[in-house]
Formats: sequence, structure tokens, C-alpha cells
Amino acid sequence: MDSKAKWSLALTGLFSVGFLVAATLAYGQHPTVLAFSLGAVGGLLHELAQSRGRIFFIERHDDGVYLGSLAGMVLGGIAALTVSRGLLVREATDAALTLVQYQSLAYESLMAGIGLKGLTEASAGAPPTKEVTPLTALPPRPDRVPVP
Repeated sequence: MDSKAKWSLALTGLFSVGFLVAATLAYGQHPTVLAFSLGAVGGLLHELAQSRGRIFFIERHDDGVYLGSLAGMVLGGIAALTVSRGLLVREATDAALTLVQYQSLAYESLMAGIGLKGLTEASAGAPPTKEVTPLTALPPRPDRVPVP
């Protein structure tokens, strides 16, 4: 393993622990910090599953674009804040969120972080491998369509 991958693994691990500690401390007290922290962890989890944490910054490879851990944290946190806004605004009239609402917020934030990072990389995709020919006419109509 090269030194770049080692640094990436170390930084990814450090950020993971930091966001998990922040989420633990924020649970039950600061819903916005909880949402951002768990969303960032979700983005990091996606990156760990995809490249085992060896990519920290954006890189292009033969099979597509890898956003890396840093972009995963940012995208995950933003997705979690966006998702959590509905819960936080809806419950703004209450003095404090209940335990069930915090559990829901934690789950939705983590899933949003994992999901947005995956969607973003999937949309970047790999370059087309062959020329695409546009459809100029419909295929001929079948004489008979089998009915089961």
C-alpha cells in the first residue's frame, strides 16, 4: 500500500471517530449536530465500502469517478441536514424532541449520508465504452403477440 493510501486511511479513520464522538455527545441535546455528524459518517461508510477508505480526495479511474472520503463527509452531512429539516421544523413547537424522534433523526441522517454519496458517484459514472446510435425508427410490429 502506498503512502497516499495510508494517509487516506488514517484521515478517514480519524474523521470517522470524530464524527461518531460528536454524534454521541449531541444525541438528546443538539439535533442539528447529530444529523450532520451521522450524515458525514454515512458518507464515510459508503466510501469505506467502495474503496476501503484508500481515496480521500476526488479521483478518476477506469471504472468511473471516486469522490473520496472528504466529499463523502460533506455530501453526507448536507443530505442529512436536508432530510432532518422536515423533522426539526415539524417538531419546532415542542420544547424538546422525544427519544423516538432522536432515533428517527439518527437513522434518517445516516441513511441519507450513505445514499447521496452513492447517487452522486453513480451519476458521474464511467465514460461510455462504445458509440451510441440513436433510435431513428421503431422496430417492425410483430404479427402475433403470444398471450399466456
